[in-house]
Amino acid sequence: MNIYEKLLNVQVELKAPKGQFNKFGNYKYRSCEDILEALKPVLQKHKLAMYISDEVIDTNGSIKKVIRDEKEETTTTQEIIGKKYIKATITLVNVEKPEEVIKASAFAREEENKKGMDGSQITGASSSYARKYALNGLFAIDDTKDSDITNNGEDEESTEDKEILVEIIAKNITPEELSKFLKNKKIKLLNQANYKDLVILHDLIMVRIKKEKTEENKLKDASEDRSNMIKKIKEVINGDKFERMLNFYEVDEIWQMSDEQLRKVYNKIFKKIRSVENGNKNY
Repeated sequence: MNIYEKLLNVQVELKAPKGQFNKFGNYKYRSCEDILEALKPVLQKHKLAMYISDEVIDTNGSIKKVIRDEKEETTTTQEIIGKKYIKATITLVNVEKPEEVIKASAFAREEENKKGMDGSQITGASSSYARKYALNGLFAIDDTKDSDITNNGEDEESTEDKEILVEIIAKNITPEELSKFLKNKKIKLLNQANYKDLVILHDLIMVRIKKEKTEENKLKDASEDRSNMIKKIKEVINGDKFERMLNFYEVDEIWQMSDEQLRKVYNKIFKKIRSVENGNKNY
């Protein structure tokens, strides 16, 4: 059974009770801990392993927000300093086929201050909130009418949360990605998308950026490797030998040689040097 078949079975079998009660709002809700306790035996049954990691995302810098007071007929500009988000990522692994992995993420904004809570408690509450909605998304738990203890009965994501997520995406999305996303969702603006679709889009963009950085590092390493080979070759080969090398490879300058040609020469001369150092004069 592959990981998607197992996930489907977990989604069908999982029953996460609403084990918490908000006496002020007079409603029951389920916490992250409630979901995890109900989930563990079901995961064990289907031989699935799961772990959750948190990442702090800082929306660096600041943005300008224009506020219009229709009553006073005045317009003011407010500077909003970049806020911090907790991104919770769930990784689900098929124990029988460890190469099969599914990931899901969700965000929660970290309040700058919250009455009766210190910094670590604020971060912990945001983490719990993000983890809960990541679990909801992955295991298809309908929690849209429930309120979480960390958001005082607000909806799953506040308007401000969504605005910041849109801001993060807008800074990194390509025109092609934006056009495709808007077309697929049949919307005209990014902020018209729902929160879950925005989280998925963000994760896809982050995968693309990570891949690009990997490719950039490879190119950088290759460039540095090439420069190093040219430098070493010029240190060892000079005069007529250097000219004969260029003529052999039918180039006017050493930088016109291909990577393969440079590596061949480089390996040959340093193999010779090592051989001489080891006392083999017959190389």
